[in-house]
Amino acid sequence: MTRILETAPDGIVCEGRLPAGGPYERDGRCPTFVLIEVAAQAAAALAALSPRSASDGAGRAEYLVRARDIHCARPEFDSGQVLRARVRRAGDATPLHLFEVEVRGDAAILLRGEIGIYIDEG
Repeated sequence: MTRILETAPDGIVCEGRLPAGGPYERDGRCPTFVLIEVAAQAAAALAALSPRSASDGAGRAEYLVRARDIHCARPEFDSGQVLRARVRRAGDATPLHLFEVEVRGDAAILLRGEIGIYIDEG
C-alpha cells in the first residue's frame, strides 16, 4: 500500500501497486489471488488506526488467518496498474478481526470476499 485515501471508523480505502519484477509477476501479469495480501495490508492499517487498538504497534504481530468466499473476477491482471483496496469491518472477536474486502484495478473489481486478521498485541 502506498497511501490511505479514506478512513472511517468501520472502513478504509487504500491505494497501492504490486512492485515490478515481484515473485508472482510473469510477462507483466500477476495471478489475481495475490490481491488477498493487498486486502490484508489495508485491513491491518484499519485495525492499527482503530481507537480500539491496545498498543501503538510496537511488539504487535498481525497474521492473515482466514480467507472466505473469495471471488477473483479473472485469473490474472496487469501488474502495473494502480490498485484500490476497500475494507470494511465485518466483526470483531478480539484478537480475531473480520473484514469484507474488495480490490479494484483500473476499471473493475478484481477480487472480493472476507478475510480474518489475528492481531497479537504482544
